[in-house]
Amino acid sequence: AEAAASQTPPEVQPMTTASWPTPARRPADSRLDCTKLAQVFAVTLPPWRTSLGPIVQQLLTLDPPD
Repeated sequence: AEAAASQTPPEVQPMTTASWPTPARRPADSRLDCTKLAQVFAVTLPPWRTSLGPIVQQLLTLDPPD
C-alpha cells in the first residue's frame, strides 16, 4: 500500500461533460436520493463528504490486486 501511495499520480486533464459520450442525457445534479432506502429499510446514510476521508484512508491501506 505504501508503494502505491508513493507513486507519482497520473496527470488529470479537465474535460467537460458535453465532451464525454453517453447514451443518455444526465441531469447536472445527479446525487443519489436515499429517501426510499430510509423509508423501506430504516437505513440512514451519512453525508458523503463525512465518509470520504475515512474511506480514502481505508483504501490506501489495502494491498493492490496482482
